[in-house]
Order: sequence, then structure tokens, then C-alpha cells
Amino acid sequence: MLLGAFYAFGNVGNPDRLPQAAQSMRELLDRLPLQYEGAPPYVPVGKSADHMHAIIDQFDKAKQTSTCFDRQRSQWDGTIDAPLQNLLVTVDAIVDEQKKAVSKQERKKRFMRDLDPTGEPLPQVREASALKKWRDYDDYFQKVAHHNRPATHDDFEASINGCVRMLLGHLKPATSATLDALDEIIKKAESK
Repeated sequence: MLLGAFYAFGNVGNPDRLPQAAQSMRELLDRLPLQYEGAPPYVPVGKSADHMHAIIDQFDKAKQTSTCFDRQRSQWDGTIDAPLQNLLVTVDAIVDEQKKAVSKQERKKRFMRDLDPTGEPLPQVREASALKKWRDYDDYFQKVAHHNRPATHDDFEASINGCVRMLLGHLKPATSATLDALDEIIKKAESK
């Protein structure tokens, strides 16, 4: 996806190159928190409209065939029969699926925490700042991808480079400064 974003961005002959590159970046930001060892299981919850269609279909069937629905009074009453039970099973499955889903925000937070070399969560302020930066890049790329925000070559280049630097910071945190400091401490201790 990242390579695709760079190819699209570099194709200066393509008048729609920035939205196409933005779409690849948007997908990368969405999928990356699902693609590492220990990632939370992804439960595709489908679109709300799909769930509503399933509920509406089952609800209409239940109202037409259930003895639990009094058509004259237009209300539910009595013992649960098969049509109403089918409706409740459908609703129960959708609710259960929704409960198992991990939100995008939580997946991003876990991604950052799980890939931190210390194994500890970032300080609250730092984590909130990192999540906001992620959200800002995601928002920017989404708007450009959907043609809802004009973008210039320079603006887009700065955003794609900043986003890559942010991701690299989480994927492979810079440890050279820490290692250099530890080497200096060891040298000082050994020279005494």
C-alpha cells in the first residue's frame, strides 16, 4: 500500500494522482494495526445499513407470521414463537458481533503499545498526542482521497513524509541515542 502510494504520487502525468495516493495511505493507516503479531482479532462488523436490512427483513417476517404480534392492537404479546425467535436470533448475532469488535481507535492504541520496545504504554499525554497525529493524517488522506480537500504537490509530499516518519517511529523506534548514552555510562564506569 505504501509503495502504491509512492507510485501514484510520483506519476505526475496522472491528474488524479494525489487522491489515488491518498487512498493507499488511508488504507495503510486503517490496515496496519491489524497486521502485526499479537494484533487484536479483526471482527468485520459490516455496514450499519447491511445490519439494518437484515433486522428489517426478519422483523417484517416476524410481524406477519408470529402469533406474538397482535395486528389489531399493533403490539407484541404472548409466548415467543418461531418467527419472533428468528428475529431475536438475528438481532442477538449482530449485537454479539458488535461487542467483539475492537474500535479503530483502540486498534491504533494497541498497535502503538504492543510495538513499544519497553512493553509499557506511553505516558497518557504522549499517547494522546500520537493518536491525534495519526487521526490527523488519516483525516487528511481521507479528505484528499474523496476529493473533499484540495491538495498541492508540496502539501501532499509533506503529509506523506510526515506520516511515514510517524509510522517508522512506532514500527522501529530510534534507539541509537539511548544505546550511545548507555555506552558512555559503561565507559565511565569501566574507567574508574
